[in-house]
Parts: sequence; structure tokens; C-alpha cells
Amino acid sequence: MYTDNDIKKIAERLKFLRESLNKSVKEAAEAAMVSEEEYKKAESGGRDFSFNFLQKLAKYFGVDIVQLISGESPRLTGFQVTRAGDGMPLERRKGFNYFHLASHFKDKSAEPFIVKARYDAEEQTKPIHCSTHNDEEFDLILKGKLKVTVDNYTTVLGEGDSIYYNAQLPHGMIAYEGDCEFLAIVIKKSSTLSEIEETATAEDTVKAKDSGAIYRKFITPETDEKGRLVKLNFHPPENFNYAFDVVDAVAQKSPHKTAMVWLDHNKNEKVFSFEDMSEMSNRAANFFKSLGIKKGDTVLLVLKRRYQFWFAILGLHKLGAVAIPATYLLTQHDYEYRFNTAKITACVLANEDEMIRECEAALRNSPTVRCRIAVG
Repeated sequence: MYTDNDIKKIAERLKFLRESLNKSVKEAAEAAMVSEEEYKKAESGGRDFSFNFLQKLAKYFGVDIVQLISGESPRLTGFQVTRAGDGMPLERRKGFNYFHLASHFKDKSAEPFIVKARYDAEEQTKPIHCSTHNDEEFDLILKGKLKVTVDNYTTVLGEGDSIYYNAQLPHGMIAYEGDCEFLAIVIKKSSTLSEIEETATAEDTVKAKDSGAIYRKFITPETDEKGRLVKLNFHPPENFNYAFDVVDAVAQKSPHKTAMVWLDHNKNEKVFSFEDMSEMSNRAANFFKSLGIKKGDTVLLVLKRRYQFWFAILGLHKLGAVAIPATYLLTQHDYEYRFNTAKITACVLANEDEMIRECEAALRNSPTVRCRIAVG
């Protein structure tokens, strides 16, 4: 938390920078992803500042966040010594006190912090709040225990334990069984501290100005003066293909991002990344192609809740074939009707005796079906 005097000085710097750059309150508020009213309150010194709020504005104004907080520009280029307890304090999230260990070093390629996390009994039974940023991070536990989750994997780290991870994956942490202190080093992939993307609210998502986001190639959102979504304009190209344009595109941009978490009846879990989905759908497409399935062919998918359904449907998308999902309760008559009405080329179904019997009985009266594929 910042003192009243700190808040007043930071507010003055915000106003000075905004006016010097000839930016309006509305523009600055949009950059900080807050309402104009909230921004005015901040600039008048009427509210405290979160790390993320200041970070977004520092990036928007083109200054180092240290300069915005302290009024001093980082100048050191050779080395910086920081004595115990002398790190520059930053508030990054509630319950976590960050102390920057290289606040005066210019053009840093990493951001080192000593972090003190307070134990909160209520947090122990709640889902851990996660965020992402476009960097890599290393955390080393100095005192106490830290419960960490990264991309749905959760573990408890004790003194001397460490974790290194791709911070583009959703991650979060809480102090466990008492207060915790750890060293956190954010290794940047750009010359400025990358923008922390907190778990987005609907309003934040609409306000985001990420022109590189994949969805913006196909959808343009419209908002009102308060930033509320009022309309979505869809403009996909004529040759839009979900498997290529979305799944493969995400796999290329964030290969390890979780695409699907699958559970069977016994709660056995399988987790697939976008890279997995891209690779397995490519294999499925090549398999279907080897069977003579081509663009425009219709393929019936009767796979219950098997995860292979997604490999199959994406693979068929890549070929330009038409996938037709169907319930596993089909009888012989139901299969015959679908086979002949849709001129089905192939049928992919779960390898279960009753389903196979009904399907094979229907094949005798279904001349367009060239092959049946059973998935175990």
C-alpha cells in the first residue's frame, strides 16, 4: 500500500505525463482499463494504485514504472547493489508485498522481486486466482510454504523448492500453512515489463486493444461509452476453417495453452494443449485422407463422450469434409435414415458391441457408406 503522500505524488505525475503527451482523460482511462470516473479519482489522489494500474499507464506513457512511482528514472547500467530490506516496495496484488531488487537498473531484461505473501485462511478453500503475462518466471521459496497452480497443475513448495514456468499459462499462488517469503524473477520477452493480464472480466475483454488477438481477424466488438459490449460484428473470410484459423493459430502462438480437460466416468483426467489438438487432428486428417475421404464428403461421428471426437471433427474440418455428430442411442433404422439421407461416406463410432451391431445391420441398405471406423 502507498502512503497518502506517495499517492499524491504519483497522482501529480500521472496528470503531468498525460497533459504533456496531450492525452485526454478518456484515452488514459482506456489504456488503464478503468472508467473515466475511476481515472479522474486516481489523478486527483483520491484512490490507491494497484501495480497493474500503474504498469498499464507507464507503458502507455512510455516511461519506466519506477519513474512513475518514485519520480526517478533508472540510470544504472553496470550493476546495482540492494541491501537486505531495501527493495523498492510495490503493491501487485492484495496480500502480496513485492520489493523490487533492481529498480534503479536501466533497460532490465528481468525483474527481480522479494515477495512476502500473507497467509489467509479463507483463501485455502477457494480456487486460486490466476493471471497470465507474456514472460517466463522463476520462484524460489525462502521461508514458509507456497501453494502454486500453473495451467491446472497444483503443488505446494517448501523452503528451498523452486519452480520455473511459462507465464503465458494461467498461474497463481497463495501462502500455505502460514506466511511465505520467496524470490520471484520475471524474465521479460520484451524491453519493458510486460503487461499483466488479470483474469479478464467481460468489460476488460471488450476494452482490450490487443490487435494481435486471433479473434479480431474474424470478429469486431462494438461498445458503448461505458465500455459495455453492445454488438459483435462477424467478418470471417469465405475460406474460414476453424481447425486451421483458430486451433492451429493458437497452437502456433501458445502451444502449451490448455485446450481441453477431459474426464472419464472414473474421473481419470487427460489434459490436451493446443499443440496436442493440432498434432492429433493432423494425424486424424491424414488417416481419413488415406481412406479416400475428401472435401465435401459426409462423415457420421458417433463417439459418445470420447476425447477422440475432437481429433476426428477437427481432422475432418481440415479436409473440408462435413462432420455429422450423432447420439449413441441410434437404432438400425436411425442409422439407415441418416446414411441414406445425408449420403454418408464413412461412419466413426465408439467400439461398443451394441452400437456396432446396429450400425452394421444398417450398412446392408446403405450403399454410400464406404467404411466403418471403430474407436476403442
